[in-house]
Amino acid sequence: SGLAYICEGLKEQRKGLVTLVLWNNQLTHTGMAYMGVTLPHTQSLETLNLGHNPIGNEGVRNLKNGLISNRSVLRLGLALTKLTCEGAVAVAEFIAESPRLLRLDLRENEIKTGGLMALSLALKVNHSLLRLDLDREPKKESVKSFLETQKALLTEIQNGCKRNFVLAKEKEEKEQKLQQSASMPEITITEPLEEEEEEDQQADREDGQNGDVVSSLEEVE
Repeated sequence: SGLAYICEGLKEQRKGLVTLVLWNNQLTHTGMAYMGVTLPHTQSLETLNLGHNPIGNEGVRNLKNGLISNRSVLRLGLALTKLTCEGAVAVAEFIAESPRLLRLDLRENEIKTGGLMALSLALKVNHSLLRLDLDREPKKESVKSFLETQKALLTEIQNGCKRNFVLAKEKEEKEQKLQQSASMPEITITEPLEEEEEEDQQADREDGQNGDVVSSLEEVE
């Protein structure tokens, strides 16, 4: 397939590629097998959009190990990719292992209670994901009570993303304070040294003037 040739080229390039958009190209699980093998070699890739392709649950499973090994992907698009709860579980396993993923789009997929539960659990151990896009309305279930469960899980997922956002903000502010405090001693040390140098120079001038006076008195005597 065409994706196989693209993946071979990506293996050769390795560096430089930051964004790869393969939106609506009729890609299937077969193509995702090529992509899964390629991802560990593309350590610069930050955005991967595979939306509107019928890759299905098997396709996501083919991607999972490659995404985990990649460690560089920050944004992943899987909207309208024929995922169900089974595929969501595979995605959740990737989320739990990812220390860098910032955004994930899973809209327009048939992810119901089981899949949402897996995603919610993954967010309890993930501290990087800031945005997880899911359909707002719960999917139809055979058991009506599951609709309320879906709503509760959607809220938990969004709260997990909000928590990560707050943690990221606090970490950034803490790092800024550490940088500021690290530079403060340089200011407090240099200023007194300058004052001491001026005092020493003034003392030297006074000693010189006193020496001149003594010499003059000796000449008079």
